[in-house]
Amino acid sequence: MSDKDTGERTFETVRARYRARFGSGPAGFLPGRQVSDGDYDWDENAQGGEMNKMVPMGIGGGAGLTLLALALLSFTNAAKWSDLARGGAATGYTLVGFFLTVAGLGAILATWNHVFRAADQPSHH
Repeated sequence: MSDKDTGERTFETVRARYRARFGSGPAGFLPGRQVSDGDYDWDENAQGGEMNKMVPMGIGGGAGLTLLALALLSFTNAAKWSDLARGGAATGYTLVGFFLTVAGLGAILATWNHVFRAADQPSHH
């Protein structure tokens, strides 16, 4: 059995539960709205347009920018500790800043790669 068969069967059970709860035909589930059998059909070729790319990019990019902001704060604190002749704390904050920078850039690049490159490729499982 392929994943596509499983997905289609899942959709059919959801459709059946939806019809059982809200009915099919002129009654509908919203006042004054006519419901036809075509309302329950799902177009697997439907695309969401640019919103399908911009929303995830905004979330991943925002997480990356937050990590970069924390890295900047860490480097700032490292400089302040260094001015106070606290080499150990300055080294610690510098290391934390380095790893936050790597994580922030990684989050932005990985999100970009997934949204604009990998997501457009056909599935191979």
